[in-house]
Amino acid sequence: MSQDIDKNGRDEPQSHLDRHELALWQALKKISATTASVMRGEIGPGVSGADFSVLSRIEELGEQGQVLAQSDLMKSLGWDKSRLSHQLTRMQERGLIERRRNGREAEVVLREAGRALLASARPKQVAIVKNYLSQLTEAEAEAMEALAAKL
Repeated sequence: MSQDIDKNGRDEPQSHLDRHELALWQALKKISATTASVMRGEIGPGVSGADFSVLSRIEELGEQGQVLAQSDLMKSLGWDKSRLSHQLTRMQERGLIERRRNGREAEVVLREAGRALLASARPKQVAIVKNYLSQLTEAEAEAMEALAAKL
């Protein structure tokens, strides 16, 4: 955060963003909100964006595409413990995943119903993402990748 010098010559944090900083922050928030809304309710019946995120992460990162430590799932999603716990409870009640203990660690297991839901939703998710990203030029896409890596 940039600093201001007060009347007594001391550095103190700025109390507001300048116009340029505010515009950049609003742009980042808009990208995030737009991305979430594009996926919300669009993937297919019975699967939310959060469901899809959890199921696909287990498949992508889990042992043999089936089992993933809950802590690794939480880190990969960037969610807090409470949000993940509530989401997993809802998904377990629907038979999509199972939670189990492996020693001191909690694991999340992809069940057959979760695999089936993921398989039916994936083509729709791919089409939505490709359509959304098709609005970017190659240079814009590369700049976005670089920005995401930096932040």
